[in-house]
Amino acid sequence: MQVRKAKSEKSLVPGWIMERSSLHAEVQSLKEQLFEERRLSNDSQSSAQLALAALQEELQMDREKLKTKLTLQRAYLQAELTTQDTQRGKAEQALEVLRKRWMDRLFNPRLKRKAFRGWARAFRETAEAVSMLSQAPPDSPRRLRFLIEDAERDSFSRQFEQWLQEDEDSDDPRTEQEQIIDTRSLLKDQAKEAISTMTKAMEDANASRQSLERDCGW
Repeated sequence: MQVRKAKSEKSLVPGWIMERSSLHAEVQSLKEQLFEERRLSNDSQSSAQLALAALQEELQMDREKLKTKLTLQRAYLQAELTTQDTQRGKAEQALEVLRKRWMDRLFNPRLKRKAFRGWARAFRETAEAVSMLSQAPPDSPRRLRFLIEDAERDSFSRQFEQWLQEDEDSDDPRTEQEQIIDTRSLLKDQAKEAISTMTKAMEDANASRQSLERDCGW
């Protein structure tokens, strides 16, 4: 009985060893597989980190390019604004100098005296020509020229009276700009009136000439 039991134990030992060896081999295979998967995971993580670092570096470069571009654009616009301000300042200074020069000429007493002497000379010539023209025929070219010159002198005399009135009125409530605008309007109106007077004089002379031609049978 003991001999049979010993034989059965001897037959069980090799099977247990084989099963243990098989389990050990399976565990070793699982360890190697787990190690390989961990290695692949680490490699994948490293690749992802490298890709992320490359992407961040590219984004940083794009950000620096955009910042540089914006800085250059800001500097260009600032230079343009500075240039425009400089040109505007020069234009305003030139306009101010021109305005002061024009106002000095307009309200200069020396020029007014000179204008008065010219007006007095023209008035004297007009008075002297009245007696001579009273004997001239209606269609005389000399009479027509006198009518045109008389219209011009009349316009100038009215402007001179306006200058004297402005010179006497030192408490004018109008601003300087309003005075300039009013003076320009007055000059335009007087120019239109002078043109109208000359046109009427020419029409009268033409009518007189046609009447003379009809009377003479030309």
